[in-house]
Amino acid sequence: MSTGERNWKGQRLLAILLLLLAFALSLYALRALSATYDELIDMGVGQYVWRSGDFSIQQMHYQPPLSYYVNSVFLPLLHLPANLNVDANGHFGFWPGRAILYHGPYSPDLPLFLARYPFVMIFMLAGALLWRWGKQLFRRESAATWSLLFFALSPTVLAHGTLAKNDFILAAMFLFTGASFWQFLRRPRWSWFVATALFCAGGLLSKLTGVALLAVIPAWYVATWYASRHGAWPVRLSMQRGLLWGALFLLLVGFFVAAGYGFHGASAWSPATRPHRLLDRAFFFLPGSTRPALYRLAERPIPGYDYIQMLLYQVHHQEVGHDSYLLGNRSLRGWIYYFPVAIAVKTPLVTWLTLLLAFAGFWKAQKTRAQRAKQWLRFAWLWVPIAAIFLPALKVRTDIGIRYLLPFYPYLFLFLGYALWVWQKRHWSKVILAGLAIGYLFTIVRIAPDYLAYFNAAAGGPDNGYKILGDSNLDWGQSLKELRSYMEQEGIASVKLAYFGSELPEKRGIRYQPLGCTRTTGVIALSSTFWQGLYMDDPHCYDWLHAVATRARVGHAIFIYDLR
Repeated sequence: MSTGERNWKGQRLLAILLLLLAFALSLYALRALSATYDELIDMGVGQYVWRSGDFSIQQMHYQPPLSYYVNSVFLPLLHLPANLNVDANGHFGFWPGRAILYHGPYSPDLPLFLARYPFVMIFMLAGALLWRWGKQLFRRESAATWSLLFFALSPTVLAHGTLAKNDFILAAMFLFTGASFWQFLRRPRWSWFVATALFCAGGLLSKLTGVALLAVIPAWYVATWYASRHGAWPVRLSMQRGLLWGALFLLLVGFFVAAGYGFHGASAWSPATRPHRLLDRAFFFLPGSTRPALYRLAERPIPGYDYIQMLLYQVHHQEVGHDSYLLGNRSLRGWIYYFPVAIAVKTPLVTWLTLLLAFAGFWKAQKTRAQRAKQWLRFAWLWVPIAAIFLPALKVRTDIGIRYLLPFYPYLFLFLGYALWVWQKRHWSKVILAGLAIGYLFTIVRIAPDYLAYFNAAAGGPDNGYKILGDSNLDWGQSLKELRSYMEQEGIASVKLAYFGSELPEKRGIRYQPLGCTRTTGVIALSSTFWQGLYMDDPHCYDWLHAVATRARVGHAIFIYDLR
């Protein structure tokens, strides 16, 4: 066996071990954590859409349906209740998933596990694809293994790759789209073309941010076309052919998006809002008897208009803003520096050190003009999606979580992997890189299973996170089961509870009384979201507890006060 074959097999074994470790850490989180705030909404909506095919419900204005389909893959295996609390107007009770968790013959943990497990499978598939594409992208197995290490053990990726939500689905679709488009441009085959369109449509059907792919893909093509003109690409590309491909691509993506909505059509104009004056002015020369036919034509359902309605709602949501928290301040308008701060404190220090090495080492391979062109091409493929996600995020007003940046993480880790391979060629650097890998592994094992609440040491660690960020960066309702375990261990029979989440504490075996705004005694359990004053009629309700020392922090997200 040659040295190259032994190295390839060794790197493949390392990749498998990393994926198995990530899988074990994911299962640990599935077992230990309760449902997050949004999951019980999405589970109920998913079951309703899965059964009825009705896309006219209110929740379809909030987000596209792909994550609803995914969370419902295994739930039909259970005998779930038929009544999901939907009224005649298509409005749900606020948490329709409670019927799935609590009104069936099973423990609440079983349907929650089945809803989350497909997302873990996608997480594993994304990790395997990232390693394989990284190997092709850089022609170095060790570079791909470094990329997989940072991806599979990232606290942010692990936190959202184990939840029945749409954030990681979008990140996976960004990765799948890039990998398939890369293959298509190297070997122009219809299978890769259709796969790219399918994954791009999957991104659009995951979240509003998916529309960034419609800008990223042309940028990738232009960068690759430029590289092909300098001998840095195996296939000669042309702009004329690219324009034809682009037109066909948009048609195919539109078809897949419409299919995602079951080709259900929605009306752009209702009888109350039909454009009488516009039609009357445009067709003034027609007899009045033809006007009703024109009105009926304008009111016909348009396939895919559900998606447009969702986009319009989300744009309106951005204009209105969202209750947000940053560095002790609340705002509905957001901050332009919110996501830079979030990245700074939610990224492990090992990753920051690696990023510095990456920028220093990425350009080491530049020698000839063709090599420089290849290097710039790699840089474009990895940093265009990063910029397409990060730059618009600076202006959004829904500053509620670093999860909005999740799609660029795979590309950032691919960049880190290749740059570290460049450094690895230096003998003296192997000890440093081994130390980085061990430190990174220690970071994630230490925080498990509370990946959502991770903050790096420079920010003061997870227990200091409540002073910096809130919502899905720290406390999303995921620590209710940990609270029950803490009460059992400490012999606490009952607490006065203010819980930010969608689950019912009594269904998790927690005896409690609601915590009011007035001073009280006893053992108090307070979600850090309410400590920050978010989503409350009186944001100063619990200010009196700010000066009281905590007894413990459950899951780094729930404060325990002992005032007995």
